[in-house]
Amino acid sequence: MAAGGGGGTRRSVGSLSSVTLSGPTTTSSSSKGYSNPNHNAADFVTRTEEKLQQTATNLKTLRNIVDKRSASLAAAQDVERFNRSAEETRDWISEKEALLLGDVGKDLSSVRRNLRAQEQHASELAALEHRMAELERNAGRLTQMHPKRKWQVLVRKVELAETWNRLQQRADQRQRRLSQAVAWQEVLSDFRDSRSWLDTAQQDLATVELPEDVAGTEAQLVRLEELQAELEARREGFDSIHSRGRDMLAADHFAAPEVQDKLTELEQVTAQVTALHAAKLAQMRDCHRQRVFEQGAGQLRRWMEQQEQALAAESGSGSDSSASSSSSSSF
Repeated sequence: MAAGGGGGTRRSVGSLSSVTLSGPTTTSSSSKGYSNPNHNAADFVTRTEEKLQQTATNLKTLRNIVDKRSASLAAAQDVERFNRSAEETRDWISEKEALLLGDVGKDLSSVRRNLRAQEQHASELAALEHRMAELERNAGRLTQMHPKRKWQVLVRKVELAETWNRLQQRADQRQRRLSQAVAWQEVLSDFRDSRSWLDTAQQDLATVELPEDVAGTEAQLVRLEELQAELEARREGFDSIHSRGRDMLAADHFAAPEVQDKLTELEQVTAQVTALHAAKLAQMRDCHRQRVFEQGAGQLRRWMEQQEQALAAESGSGSDSSASSSSSSSF
């Protein structure tokens, strides 16, 4: 029983040994179908790192795209603000330019009124000049910050500069024309006043007639001498008109032909009035001398007639010779 039991025990151990020996073989064979856990973890970490790196790269790329897009949008906004400001400035310039196309005026008061308006306009242009300088600085900044939009900014800058320069030129031209118009209207006003006086003087001289007595000639002489004094007093005004007119002609005045016509007309009429006055004054002085002579001769003739009558009366009364001799001595 014991031996049998021992044998059974040995068989059991042998079987166990065989199982134990075969166990590793079975495990070794089954390991061919499953991966090593350590190896799988390493692969997983590697793949995860690659994915994280790719994600980081994609994120960086996305951020670059977003940054570029943001920069592009910012550039577009900056340029749009510049364009909008340039458009507003150009519209304002166009409005002011339209005001420069009006007439300078028909008379002295209207020309002076337009000149005052132009001076106000000039002060507004000075304010606009600061705005233009600011736009130019912005244009320079934008071309440096946004090179891709450089030409768009430069084109708008050049267009605005041309519009601004044209406005300045027309403003200067209008200022010059208004100044010339004021000078012309002042000369024209003085010319009309002088011409009116000369016409009146010419008419008065034409009505002067030679009186038949001394008192009449003396009154006419006083009138002509007063007219001569006024004519001499007005010569300074005539000379001023000629002087200013010559300056206008030398400055290439826009009304140069009219100025020349008025100067010629004033010179001719002044010469006519001066000559007519001199002739009338000489005639009146001759007439006065003649009337004085005639008055003296008349008085002498009347006195002689009286004396003759007196002598005849004495002779007819038969007075003695001594009385007649006395009367003759008195005569």
